[in-house]
Amino acid sequence: MPQMPASKLNIEQKNYDYYAPETLAFGGIAKAKALSTLPYSVKVLLENLMRHLNKEFVDVDDIKNLANWSDENNPIIKVLPTSAVQQTENLNAELSPKEICNRISTQLNAALETDIITINDATLMPELKVRAQNTSSELSAIYNAAGVITVQESQQQPLAKYHPVEFQMKPIVGIHISGQSKKSDHEIAIAIAEQLKSENLTDTIEFYGAGLKNLNINTRACISALLIQQGTEQAVFPIDEVTLSSVKDTNKARIKDYAQALGIWHDEKLPAPRVQREIKINISSL
Repeated sequence: MPQMPASKLNIEQKNYDYYAPETLAFGGIAKAKALSTLPYSVKVLLENLMRHLNKEFVDVDDIKNLANWSDENNPIIKVLPTSAVQQTENLNAELSPKEICNRISTQLNAALETDIITINDATLMPELKVRAQNTSSELSAIYNAAGVITVQESQQQPLAKYHPVEFQMKPIVGIHISGQSKKSDHEIAIAIAEQLKSENLTDTIEFYGAGLKNLNINTRACISALLIQQGTEQAVFPIDEVTLSSVKDTNKARIKDYAQALGIWHDEKLPAPRVQREIKINISSL
């Protein structure tokens, strides 16, 4: 099969190429409705496979398997990260939730200087980071809070961004957020993490829902960090207006237009992503 054709996008009078998972419906690889309701993180990984089609680690069957992802179909895939997480000290299990949130807050502004969207030869792509095996760093939590997916290196080798990373897809749990709270950022984060502790969430979880707009970037980073400490692989928040509030003004138009085109922009009016199971949290009652 020839290289996957790129779609075109004009942002602020500049032309870019990008790879949109929903275009796979035209080739009969998957149904349009199924593609549109893929979880946020699956769309990011699928874009990576499409962009690297016919490289030695991706073929059309890999794309087809991931495009038809479900909680019963969890293929093994290889992706090529755009960068590596520079590890900080791991989140210590002995730290209290409040101490974890305080540490996250001190790193937040500097860490979010990272690009959420990468440009390479006029091609737009989501930032996809690789992190070391068995490491759940503070930075991973911050990146996930800003809509950046991180994948774990499965082999014991030096952390690098320029080699494919193989991993097994797993079921994804959705956390539907509604309501609004007058509590502090940290109080909201701690309450949500405490409510989810009994669920034993070990894989990837994704947040969505109308209440998401009421969780600022600091709260999101604290939630992600606390859940990682509790054993979750990653707790991912989609890109939305809250995300844009944390990035440079010069990047905002590019991030929003591209995220909307790719189908990874959070819009509470659109159907929720398909997940293994959904947990509903009304932050008004925390």
